[in-house]
Amino acid sequence: MSDAMLQGTWHVVASSLGMWQRRSEPSITYAPLPDGRISDTVLSRGRRGWSTIVGIDERHSDGSYVWRGLQPLTLLVRSRWRVLLHEEPFAAIHFERTPFTEAGIDVLARDAAAEADAVAAIAARLRSEPDAAAWVEHLRPTRRSPR
Repeated sequence: MSDAMLQGTWHVVASSLGMWQRRSEPSITYAPLPDGRISDTVLSRGRRGWSTIVGIDERHSDGSYVWRGLQPLTLLVRSRWRVLLHEEPFAAIHFERTPFTEAGIDVLARDAAAEADAVAAIAARLRSEPDAAAWVEHLRPTRRSPR
């Protein structure tokens, strides 16, 4: 997957990560920076309202990315991740463990209201992906707030 394919907003529609089970409406917006890195803005709703986490992604020669936080509480945090699958309007990402989060996978969609059958088909494809197989059975839909 090229950096250009990442650009724009992706909605986390299913995840094996526990943090998305406690929050709702998670999305990630990627935007290119002039120096070749990627701006990474995560937005989600918690009990006290919306929260934003901002970071910078740098692509490595093996195709993985390393995220680095830009806010005071995240300045020293690094997270390695890679795209496992990209079939517009879906993508799947694998995250390695950090001191603050477990390893796992997210299924992303361009539309927050992605059809459950389409998400299930992406999950089925991930079963053959070595970095995803261990987490596919733990995928859960993320919470959507009522409109």
